[in-house]
Amino acid sequence: MRPAATLQLVAGVAVLALGATLTVRGITDSAASPGVAPTEQLTAVGEAPGTPAATSTPAGPPPTASPEPAPEPPVPVSRPALQTRLWELLTSPSFAMTGATVGVAVRDEHGRAVVDVASDEPLLPASTMKLVTAASSLLTFGSGHRFETIAGVTQPVTVNGAVVGDLVLVGSGDPVLGTPLYEQWIYPARPRTELEDLADAVVASGVRRITGGVVGDGTAFVAGSVARGWPEHYLWELDARHISGLTVDGGLGYGVDEFADPPQVTIELTEEPARLAAAALARMLVERGITIERGSRATSEASDIVEVVGRVESPPLADILQHMVERSDNQVADTLFQTAGVARAGTGSWTMGELAARAALAGVGVSAPGLVFADGSGLSRDDRLTAAFLADLDAAMGSSPHAAVWQESLAAVGQEGTLRNRLRGTIAEGRFLGKTGTLDDVKAVAGVVLGPDARRYHLAVIANDASGADRTRVAVLMDELVLALVEDLDGCTRRPLELPSPTPAPTAPAPVQVPPYRLDCPAAADGG
Repeated sequence: MRPAATLQLVAGVAVLALGATLTVRGITDSAASPGVAPTEQLTAVGEAPGTPAATSTPAGPPPTASPEPAPEPPVPVSRPALQTRLWELLTSPSFAMTGATVGVAVRDEHGRAVVDVASDEPLLPASTMKLVTAASSLLTFGSGHRFETIAGVTQPVTVNGAVVGDLVLVGSGDPVLGTPLYEQWIYPARPRTELEDLADAVVASGVRRITGGVVGDGTAFVAGSVARGWPEHYLWELDARHISGLTVDGGLGYGVDEFADPPQVTIELTEEPARLAAAALARMLVERGITIERGSRATSEASDIVEVVGRVESPPLADILQHMVERSDNQVADTLFQTAGVARAGTGSWTMGELAARAALAGVGVSAPGLVFADGSGLSRDDRLTAAFLADLDAAMGSSPHAAVWQESLAAVGQEGTLRNRLRGTIAEGRFLGKTGTLDDVKAVAGVVLGPDARRYHLAVIANDASGADRTRVAVLMDELVLALVEDLDGCTRRPLELPSPTPAPTAPAPVQVPPYRLDCPAAADGG
């Protein structure tokens, strides 16, 4: 007799159908949450990329019938045993949650459901929200896209190099525009659009004097710089930043005392990213011999540029996304979220970012009814995703033309990014590529388990109200699910080991005890 389910399920009804789908689904209201645009409004931001325009039917013979789609391959014979194994994990007393709500979803390489446990329950996703942002950006721009920042003037440059008026620094939502000192002292590993190259271009254009000032134009984004649902302390702890269409150095001001021993760096959050960017360019121009008579400032209105005197491009989007996902960079994610809105609707805002993401995902067959995309980073307490949505999203992107770039952006378990300390030295090392999500009361992970012959499983786990021992239980459950999927793909079998019982320790037992086992795998037996 199977043990009763010990995960906290939400209005769950369990159905076990070995060889088909194991399902324990939460019953949820399908109506969209407040602030979420209904499906019919998605056309407000344009059709998804690649959607063909409507055309008239040319005269001629009627078209031939489309060929029947190729039938899906049969379900692997190991599927019932895998489902039993997963069910035993999910209902094990070792993973009985005292207060956490856990959603779990597993899909195979054809998008077929393998396991669902409260997988339709909308939950706080934490940084797994960045997968929505990554998909929206890839589907909107393509992996090779580069964001452009320009310097322009409001009056033509005179023959003697004078700008009679202002030089305007115009942002297009590049999240990684930066200075050399930021790269050197603050974040060396971060991709960077080199602001100094733009300063060199302005000098090369012949500009020698600016009678006005350097003006930062971040009006590509029109809404507030702070997303709804951000606790205020996220800003002063520097987890969140003020988001603008023009930002330099991740929205941080800083000072460096290189003569101190050791050198001292001070960092502060800016509430005016466009002003900070204008000041940074102005300093570089003065260092290059250009006279600026009225300093630097920001504008709240789009500027009338009559001549471009310099431009600079970002690294490719693929490089930016790899950094964003592996390092979980919140400022990059929140900026890209709105930049997709600029591309699809001409305006960047939190609302347009959400609409752009919904339109992009619809283009690969992923819908999000009842879910909330309040920001691009997952910091917002208003964000809501489901485990089923995340597993379906990973499956869709893994089967799309962007599959290689998508997987390259994910962290490899036991090797890099936020998963580098998980499952090291196990059969799963390097085999699970994913994104984690962590807040004080949230633990989440989503990604793909890679197997031979293009086989794979897409896994998503979201736990809310996870505190105390529940956080440990969820983390171990995640690892055990990954191991079970890898073992199935490799045809491995666990053999329990009988070991002498250790002398009881005086301390309290660990929240989770995984019995010892030996792993028998065909590849290892064959010398592979």
